[in-house]
Parts: sequence; structure tokens; C-alpha cells
Amino acid sequence: MALPPRIYIAATSQHVGKTTTTLGLMAALRAHGLHVGYCKPLGQKHVTINGAQVDKDAPLFTEFLDIPLEPSLHSPVILGRGVSGQFIENPEDFDFMDQVTQAARQLEDTYDLVVYEGTGHPGVGSVVDLSNADVAKNLEAGVILVVEGGVGKTLDQITLNRAIFEQRNVPILGVIVNKVNRAKLAKVKKLVGKKLAKWGIPLLGVIPFEEKLALPLMRAVQKAVEGTTIAWPDKLDQRIEGLISPKQEKVRHLSNQLLITNDCRLDYALKQLQAKCPGYLPLGGIVVTGRNGISPFAEQLIQEQKIPVIHSPMDTYEAVIEFSRIEVKLNPKTSWKVEKAVELFLQHLDLSPLMASAVLS
Repeated sequence: MALPPRIYIAATSQHVGKTTTTLGLMAALRAHGLHVGYCKPLGQKHVTINGAQVDKDAPLFTEFLDIPLEPSLHSPVILGRGVSGQFIENPEDFDFMDQVTQAARQLEDTYDLVVYEGTGHPGVGSVVDLSNADVAKNLEAGVILVVEGGVGKTLDQITLNRAIFEQRNVPILGVIVNKVNRAKLAKVKKLVGKKLAKWGIPLLGVIPFEEKLALPLMRAVQKAVEGTTIAWPDKLDQRIEGLISPKQEKVRHLSNQLLITNDCRLDYALKQLQAKCPGYLPLGGIVVTGRNGISPFAEQLIQEQKIPVIHSPMDTYEAVIEFSRIEVKLNPKTSWKVEKAVELFLQHLDLSPLMASAVLS
């Protein structure tokens, strides 16, 4: 099997680390001396840059590659609100696949290899005839399947999802198992690798769960708790390493913690933390609930230590729950995460099964 000049990254579901995997794979391919391009054929969540809508992941990759962002190439199709219904009613009004094909042709004239990042699970996009499997088939791309770590459930997910591609005669180039408990790396690699070998599919990597990649920014916290920034808005790119309680005994070794409290208890919480950490507060941010406002004591401390503060209309319990539900994504503002992700994948990816069969080596 020769490595095609295009690789499609597909995942078994959302939030398994497809964007992180794509980034790590591209870094590994570049380390092999390949000139690698990027495209997100179908975007659902988008941002507006210079008046154009692009998938939210596209700016991260163009910055990583140090190239200008060109929406028609790097994010050719955005599935905005209401488009699905319009497509079903009048499919002849849309040329989505042609847009993807044109982007692919231009990119593949420039690069040795183009990595296409899929969206959601393999069937996402089917409503507009642009599922991951449809796009991979149209591009004549080989697929690398990303699945979350484990053994039984992981293999079940691989079986279910590879069938969609095989139905369209899209080759599976390999599997990457992501977010694996470090204590189970060897077991997963052995058992999943053995089963995949019987199916004739290479295991390209077993990537350990890295806690630092799961750390949110205060900006993400603000969105999750539907809050308003009331102090230090320029500190919203501060990363949060955990949730702290003033009742905790061991806090001196902590940093960049998030305090969520009602404004009536804010002074008490700050004084408790001051007593345990003389001279500094281990806080990366504060979420305040309630309607009573912040006392002069708290305001002075917040200003002295430059702690970003968000006021949330939720009650404290709701805010804690929403914080726990935050899904952390890579973006251009988290360069430290990009560096960590690249380091992690370069350490744990094995592309030799691909490179051994490739004309590009």
C-alpha cells in the first residue's frame, strides 16, 4: 500500500482529540522531511477573520505552519445555521464537494502531502452529502482513525467506524489511540495492536492522557459560566490548573487555581487562603456569584495580585458544574499547549508502517 499524497484524519466521536492528533501527526510528518499542508473540508463551529468565516481550527494550523490563512483553501465549507434544511430542499443550489475538490487540487499542487481534518464522527456532514467518508472517498485519501483509549470499547468503536469507510472502499492507513491512562499504555498497545494486526491495520500510536492539555483558560471559564469580567480582563488567557476550596489543607504547592464562591463568602475564602499561603494567593482566577458585589478588602487584594474575576449569574453550584463540563480545545492563544501536544505525539507516534510503504520517505 503506497502512502497517498493525502491523509484524512477521522475520529470515532467528538472530543477524542482529533485536532490534537492532527497537529501531532503533521509535526511528525514534517520531522520526516515532508512539506505538509492542511485543510478542514467541513467546518461547523466557525470564527470570522478579515470578514470571512473559517472553521475555528483553521487559524491554529496556519499559524503552526507559518502560512497565511486562505479560507477557500484551508476551510472551504462552513455549515452554518439553517444550511442543512436549505440543502435538503434545494441541493442543486450548493456545490460543497466541488469547493472541497478545488481546495484539494490547489493544496496538492503545493505540498508533498496534505492532511485533511475531519469533523465529528465519520457520518457527520451526511445531511449535505459531505460526510467524512464521502469526502475521503472523493479525495481518494487514506484514513487514519483516532479513537479514545481503552481495549474493549476502543476496539468496538474501531469496528463500527471503519465499516463506514470500508463500505466506500476508503483504505484505513492506521489507528491512533488517544488519551490513554499512563498506567495502561503497555496493555493497550499490546492488546489493541494484536487485534488490529489480525485486521491488517497498523497501530500508529498509543498516546497517554496529558493533564496539562486538559487545562482551560479563564476565557473558557467565562463562556462556561456565562459570566462578565469585572477585574483584569487582559488576564483571561490565564490557564486554570484546578478548582480550589478555602477548606483545603494542602494548598501551598498549588498555583493557577480557580475559586468559585458567592460574593458573601468571598472575603472569608480569601482570608483562609491568605492564612495558608502568606504573601501570595494560589489563584489564576475567581468566579463570583450573587448580587452583593465585592468588598473593598477583596477589591484591593484582587488588584494587588492581578487576579481576573468573573461575575456569573448562576448560583455557585451551577457554576461549579459548568466548569466541570468545559471541553478544552487547542487554539492559537494556547501556544504552550501546542508545544506540549507536538512533544507528546513526537514521542509516542510510530509512522514507520506508513513510511515503509510510502513513495514519500
